[in-house]
Parts: sequence; structure tokens; C-alpha cells
Amino acid sequence: MPPPEPRSDADDVSARVASDRRKLWFKIPADWDIEEIDRFGPWITQTLFRRQDGKELEWNSRRHRKGFPLREIGSNDETRKWWARWLTALWLPHRIGWWISVLFMFGSLLFALSSFPGANDIFDKQLIGLLPFIGAWGFTSAAFLQYLEAAKAPDNLATQHRDSKPDWWAPQRIDWSSTFSQFVGTLAFNFMTTAALFAGTTMWDQRDFVWSPNVLGSILFLLSGMLALFEVLPGSYGKSWHSRDLRIAFVNLLGCVLFMVSSIAAWVLPDGLLWDSSLANVTTFLGALCFFLGALWLLPEQVDAIEQNEHVASDVASRQMTKKVSSATNKS
Repeated sequence: MPPPEPRSDADDVSARVASDRRKLWFKIPADWDIEEIDRFGPWITQTLFRRQDGKELEWNSRRHRKGFPLREIGSNDETRKWWARWLTALWLPHRIGWWISVLFMFGSLLFALSSFPGANDIFDKQLIGLLPFIGAWGFTSAAFLQYLEAAKAPDNLATQHRDSKPDWWAPQRIDWSSTFSQFVGTLAFNFMTTAALFAGTTMWDQRDFVWSPNVLGSILFLLSGMLALFEVLPGSYGKSWHSRDLRIAFVNLLGCVLFMVSSIAAWVLPDGLLWDSSLANVTTFLGALCFFLGALWLLPEQVDAIEQNEHVASDVASRQMTKKVSSATNKS
């Protein structure tokens, strides 16, 4: 049996390129080179590509699911004045991200109203229970849209469209894992706020039907917030510690931590009272404010996504026209 032929350098390069492409959950054009892949654990968070014309493009997990095009390294993402972006962002109902922002703000506001210091002196007991019940549905609606956003993210970077069915189950993706855990967490909050309206007053009723789903939802929110932060942490290129992505992820994670503290403080004692009701209310209020601020920052992001997609479409059209002119010149 003859010995196997030694592998050439070209074979090694081809094998490495094929291996790098298999790591990605989306398709890329055949003439793009993979320069670098950043990970958190098993999840890919950022990837740097080099196009045939030499330009470097950054793929970022969060930006991708939010509908942003690939970012050209060295480009300026923001073209409008800050006040112009905020004015435009006030009414963009055709954008799923706008609804995510509005619904999260709505839910956060109701949670904050039900728990701010002095709420018990202003609102009656039934209204204090009803506000988080309605607010939880705002959270669930927004979290489902965010999960849908991740599940339907484009899987073909050449066309910026999805060629396959939505990823309803994709734990190999950090964006999916974060949005799915948050969505399930909101369902736990739905159960908790509903049970708080109808559950009995005994210690076991309160622990089983109110406190337990509250803790479960808080744990899932905390997991989601941590994954969302790891998704946007600066990698070896392109990302700034002062980016809006990082601010949104950080303030949301702070809200998750405060909700976790609130659920622990709401432990039901044998006499039916909470372990520390004041701490539970204050941390719920502050956590809701954090979620409100994070959702508010999503609004101008929608304007940036629209403008950057328009810029990329114009750039693609210009390059295609240049190719046609060059081809016609060569033929003549």
C-alpha cells in the first residue's frame, strides 16, 4: 500500500477556510475571507471578514438580529444629529424593534408605578396588584418579539435575507439563548402576577404560586441579561467600551440583578409577611427604571439601522454599476 501523499500548504489553507465557514451559522459570499472570530464560550459573538476589494466588515451578533448591515471597519455609524434621530424614532411602527422598545417601556412603567416609594398610600391594593399584571404582559409581548427577531435573523449575508425556516430552537446561538431565556422568564412573571391577584393568603399559597415563579423569572432574566452583555463585550477589534450596545446591555443586566434581589427579599415568612417588603419594593422600582432606560435607548437605534441599510444598498448598487461599466469597457 503506497504511503499517503503529503499535504501541501494550499490544502492546509483550504481545510482551515472550510473549517472556519462551518463554524458560522449563516452563509457568507464565497470570495470573503474570515479574518477573525470572537467567541464567548461556545457562542460566536463577532466575526471580521475581508471582502475581495480589501474592505474589512464586522459581523456582530446583536447588530445582526437588530437588522443592522455589516459594519465597515473605520466607518462612522451615526450620520444624524442626536436630536434628529430621537425625533424620527418617536413613530416607527413598521419596525419590530420600535414595538420591542415601546412595549418594554410600557411594562417597565407599570412595574415602577406599582412599587415606587409611597405607592401604597396613593393606590388601593387592587390597583397595586393590577399594574404589574398588565405590565408583565407588556414584558411578554416585547420579549416574544425579541425572540422572533432572533429566530428570523438573516442566515445569508450575501442577500441579507433568511433562506431557511426560523430558528425556533437554536441554543448554539448566543442571541437566541438570551432572548429565549428572557421570553420564558416573562411567562413566569405572567404566572406570578396572575397568582398574586387570586392566590390565597396562606404562606404555602404565596410561596408556591407567587414567590416561586417570581424567583424563576428573575433567574431567567439574570441569565438573559448576562448573555446579552457577553454578546456585546468588546472583542479584539471594532468594538468600543463606550458603544450604545454595551450601555443597553449593562443597564438591562443591572435591572435583572435588582429584580433578583427583589425576589429574594420577597421570601414569604410563616406569618405570611415578606422577609423585607421595603427592599423588595425599592429594588423592583429601581430595576423597572433600568429596564425603561434600556428600552428607551432602543428607539434611536431604529433610525440608525434604517439609514445604514440605505447606505449599504446605495453602495451595493454603485459597485454593481461599476462592474457593468468595467465589463462593457473590456468587451469594447
